[in-house]
Amino acid sequence: MIRKFIYYRKFREYFGQDFENVFAYIGTMIIVLATHCLKVYDNLQNYVEVFNTLFSTLIGAFLGALALIFSGIVFWGSLFDERFSADIIRYTKDEESIDKLYTSYLFLAFNIIENIIALLLVILAINSNLEKASYIIYTIIEVILVYWFLFIIGYVVAIMRNCVKLIKLKGYNQNVINKKTIYETANELRIDIILEFLYRNVSEKEMHDDIMKILNNRIDLMDKTDEEKQNLKHYFEKFYSIDDSAK
Repeated sequence: MIRKFIYYRKFREYFGQDFENVFAYIGTMIIVLATHCLKVYDNLQNYVEVFNTLFSTLIGAFLGALALIFSGIVFWGSLFDERFSADIIRYTKDEESIDKLYTSYLFLAFNIIENIIALLLVILAINSNLEKASYIIYTIIEVILVYWFLFIIGYVVAIMRNCVKLIKLKGYNQNVINKKTIYETANELRIDIILEFLYRNVSEKEMHDDIMKILNNRIDLMDKTDEEKQNLKHYFEKFYSIDDSAK
């Protein structure tokens, strides 16, 4: 997993200029400035219980986020069929775009796990008998923890934004697939004319039953999923319905 992060240069994302970085930069400056103005360091002992509660809550929230990340990976695994994967590669012009998306989820999970460990260490430190750290060390730790936390939040939002784009792309491609071209409509019209000549002396019900029997047998022999076969059968049943209003 770490090799993937190095290969895709994921660790450089900590210091980029994307949304998650800008969000973390600004948020860190605001929070650090606020703690300085409120003299949190000078009254650090009074904030121990607050930090204990805050960090414990964050650890619980992060553990829940790991379950959501797993659900997201499963969701994309079910969505990325061969056709959609090819569309994404063509859309992004990147052969590794699918692998990069999965790696982003793993990178997010990695940061959450590491942040949980860091918060646990801080909880142990502030509740120990160690002497109070210097203001410089306190500030460095504060900046790292705050920036790291906000980076994770921003990274989650960035992944959500990409997911929305992919879902829209999936819907657009599905509409394109389902939309008939003029040539497909013309071919259907030609077939209807041929069938009309072939079944000119046959009742409408007999023609319908005969056509549907042949079509269903052919569909069953096709190398397609059960869902695709059912969709085809439903389409032809509706198209060749005896009731013209149902077409």
